[in-house]
Amino acid sequence: MGTYVWYNGGIDIAEGQEMAMNCFLMDASGKGRTVALHDLFFVRPGGRGPEFVTAYGVYRQPLTLGELRTALATSGFELLDRDSLVNLARVSRYEPESRKVFFEGTGPDIYATVAGSKVAKIPPRLREERAVYCCKSA
Repeated sequence: MGTYVWYNGGIDIAEGQEMAMNCFLMDASGKGRTVALHDLFFVRPGGRGPEFVTAYGVYRQPLTLGELRTALATSGFELLDRDSLVNLARVSRYEPESRKVFFEGTGPDIYATVAGSKVAKIPPRLREERAVYCCKSA
């Protein structure tokens, strides 16, 4: 049995394929939680999108980058630019000239931008990788 992540619209599953489905949702305080689909009692309309009702609480989908940032903060995600919430554990390279981060196993078209004020959030091992050190010769 595979595990599939469902978020805002679902995924396609081959006919007859057995699956377990999980939803990434937020509780009332904004804390993120993965909820198994089989734990859902029902879904009802709410003021900020659908509400997912379980035995252990009522949850909703994160709708904005700010909500996702709060929900994913403990999982290593950082808002590196206005439109880039980045999983820092997956960053493999940083280019300081263009202020872009790249991800292992992807091409040059898959990157996130980094605001100048957020460069310090880049792991030091990546910032120092391309640093140029020079010294005075005597």
